[in-house]
Amino acid sequence: MLDVILRLFNFNWQNIFESNTEKNNTNDEQRSQKNKSENLSWSIEQVLSTTTTTASVNQTTDSINQIKQPIEKPLSDKELISNEVSIFYNGWISPKGIEFLIEHEGIVTHWYSDNGKSTGNQTIGIGHLLQAGDQEKYPNELDLETIKILLIEDLKSPIQSVKNLAAKRSLNQNQKDALVSFIFNIGSGNWAKSTVLKLLSDPNFEITNTTTETDSNSMLENAFMKFIYSNSQVLNGLKKRRQAEYQLFVTATE
Repeated sequence: MLDVILRLFNFNWQNIFESNTEKNNTNDEQRSQKNKSENLSWSIEQVLSTTTTTASVNQTTDSINQIKQPIEKPLSDKELISNEVSIFYNGWISPKGIEFLIEHEGIVTHWYSDNGKSTGNQTIGIGHLLQAGDQEKYPNELDLETIKILLIEDLKSPIQSVKNLAAKRSLNQNQKDALVSFIFNIGSGNWAKSTVLKLLSDPNFEITNTTTETDSNSMLENAFMKFIYSNSQVLNGLKKRRQAEYQLFVTATE
């Protein structure tokens, strides 16, 4: 009769009469597993080694890869302009050449005197000189897009001058960049009658791509240094710029 009752309640005789030792061992093992689980320090490696679904592992791996990837730094105004203008001119001036130009001209959103005095040329953007109607067309606080457009327009003449010279002699990228900066600053009129152009137009005039002094390099450096004056006075800013342009010109392209 007892056996019938126990069957009705789905009891198992073995469980009822199971030894205390076996129960204790089972409980100890369960507590041990629980303690291990509670004491785990979940590192990324342990998460990946834990038995999970394939989808879960893939999601975790993707998350880790995103963490490991470096955060891309937004391009600065100078980098944006440099890249886009260089592409526009198909490499006749490189992004580094544009950055070199900006380093010496600056990016200024308002009108200012280029020598800091009332006698200076009114300038805006990246060395854009005031022309008729400009102050009405370009008020203070130019946006980046307008500054870029002005630079593209202002570079047309200097780059064409470099193209004309390149038809007479081979020019590497550093030489192109240096000459564009030089012509941009002194103007195409001064370039046309400059000793720099005269020397470089001579196919027999050899340039050594090194800072070591040679007769030809010294002649070229002196020709660059003729353009360091404003109103018959030496300007330190122009002097430093001419030195930088000459050094860039005689530096071999990597």
